[in-house]
Amino acid sequence: MTLGRLCATLLGLTMMGCASQGVGPAISRKRVTATLELMKRAEAADGAADPHAKDLRKLAWTEYDDAKTFAAAGDNDRASSMLARTEADAALAVLLAEKFVLVQQTAETVARVDELKRKPPGGQAGGAR
Repeated sequence: MTLGRLCATLLGLTMMGCASQGVGPAISRKRVTATLELMKRAEAADGAADPHAKDLRKLAWTEYDDAKTFAAAGDNDRASSMLARTEADAALAVLLAEKFVLVQQTAETVARVDELKRKPPGGQAGGAR
């Protein structure tokens, strides 16, 4: 999923969560499954060293548990709103983890380029061709 597409999804989920009023319909199993898949992506993202991503993953699981509690109590509006928060935090955790990896890769690439710049030109044995 591209960054733009993910941001658009987050915006849509936020708008849906904010727009709900009154007693809403029950949360679909499809939405819960999609949320769980997103949370698993956040868990699997290779950004464990990013403390903010880790905190967001924990928060997403707490929000997911709260959403289940609200749904079990029949408060579908609050459950839906909490599920939207869960989705947003999990998606942000994925983005932060991906950003962390990209920043590391960029730093490694810059270091490699700097190393290559320091090598004398024509450093190959046998001279220039």
